[in-house]
Amino acid sequence: MTKTFGAVRALNGVILRIEPGQVHGVLGPDGAGKTTLMRILLGLIRSRTGSVKVLGGPPGDGRASRRIGALIETPAFVPHLSGRADLRMLARRAACPSRRPGGRAAAR
Repeated sequence: MTKTFGAVRALNGVILRIEPGQVHGVLGPDGAGKTTLMRILLGLIRSRTGSVKVLGGPPGDGRASRRIGALIETPAFVPHLSGRADLRMLARRAACPSRRPGGRAAAR
């Protein structure tokens, strides 16, 4: 896969396959593309070329998102959304139910 930001090529020809049960680390100097790779794998941004699958589906797929935990650099919210709206958007993306157990509606 490749990913560019204007004239900057953040990733160039990355080929990565991690089998179930394997553990890998991503190492490199500042600007090497580590965060960009993680953001692509989490479905936060798209690669320019290539194909990506995470747990058998596209990055950011709700089923896969429920099985992945990640904190990339500093936590951030979508600038134009309120905190509640941002959390609601993330919950929808992860296919969380809109009702709490016991039938109470989730916070609006």
